[in-house]
Amino acid sequence: MRPSSLVLCLAAPLAAQAALPPDVTQRLQIAAYESRAFDQRDIAMAQQLNSSELLTSVARSSGRHASAAMSAAVIGSISENPALAGEIVATAVAMAPEVRDSIVSDAIKAYPEFAPTIAAAAAAAPADYGQTPTYYAQLPAEAPVSGQTAPGASAVGEADAYSIHDYTVRFRPALWAVFLDGDYETVTGGGRNVTVEFDSDLGYDDSYPTFNGELSFRGGRHDFWITGFVFDESASTSINVEFTIRNRVFNVGAVVDTAVELTDINFRYGYSFFEFEEDGFRFGPTLAISYTNISVSLTEVTIQGAATGTRFTYEESLPIPTVGLYAEVPIGRFMLSTHLGGFYIDIDDFAATGIRAEAGVTWRPYDHVGFFAGLLATYADLELDNQQINDVLLWGPAVGMEFRF
Repeated sequence: MRPSSLVLCLAAPLAAQAALPPDVTQRLQIAAYESRAFDQRDIAMAQQLNSSELLTSVARSSGRHASAAMSAAVIGSISENPALAGEIVATAVAMAPEVRDSIVSDAIKAYPEFAPTIAAAAAAAPADYGQTPTYYAQLPAEAPVSGQTAPGASAVGEADAYSIHDYTVRFRPALWAVFLDGDYETVTGGGRNVTVEFDSDLGYDDSYPTFNGELSFRGGRHDFWITGFVFDESASTSINVEFTIRNRVFNVGAVVDTAVELTDINFRYGYSFFEFEEDGFRFGPTLAISYTNISVSLTEVTIQGAATGTRFTYEESLPIPTVGLYAEVPIGRFMLSTHLGGFYIDIDDFAATGIRAEAGVTWRPYDHVGFFAGLLATYADLELDNQQINDVLLWGPAVGMEFRF
């Protein structure tokens, strides 16, 4: 390009910017700054993770931030200053010429009556984007106004509807109010079949506060979660039905003290076939393995509290594989999420078949802090020494916070 041509190319945008009100110029500057900051942050994250797949994804979507930010700023500015439509478009194209086509297309769609003016203003910008000195390339390292945006300026959530939901590491502690249900099929000393209910017969008829935690990592389409909880509760009640466990007979009228401890640490990997920026949601399969320690004891005592000598204990640590699906759908600053997985294990005298499920909503009013509410459940049919423990269900609502980085 000849020097005289370069001067002419730059003169029009400079004159256009000079004619704009300061708040309009600032709005366009902020939009360009934010889009560049998003791209730089994503590139830095991809480089830190050393992920070629993530780098490819960032390169593919790098123009979307600038397109959305600049188009929103241009359309908003024209709505407030329709007489300056040409000047606004010329300045925006000078600041971010790499997204000139989307700026022009979006502006004409919003204001078809200004189509000739918009097209003429954009045509004055040089076509060689790669060699054009622009305001976009000269933006300061800090935002034009620290901690503020100009009136009507495009906020981060508007420039990129999904940026609030981005994270590399997330920690989510929660309080889970657990209800325990289930029944044990056995026989009396006389050989009669009976069913012992966890709630009505053994005294587990209340909710039990339990800590539930999740640490998760995200890189592109890949997710990795570490979740865990410890349920440790006991009950004592007088039984009104005789039953037998492993040849130990618990008699009618006696008091049975029970203790149930369940420790579960789950390692889960997920791959999403879809991405927020391209599809508006995430959905894909999961594969998990959990370390699960089960400890159960039943002790028969007299009404006065003296042990009768009848006692049953069972403790086992099991690796339980799980296969499932997960989905996440963002709506503004809210994230709807769900996970459903099925498991099966058969080791020695113990077998289990069941599902794990979670559904919840997370509100993210801040960049790094959010609030979670949902429903968590684990359901299983168990078999111990050929005796059935059916419809075992740990379920209940959970509330907590999350911290994203």
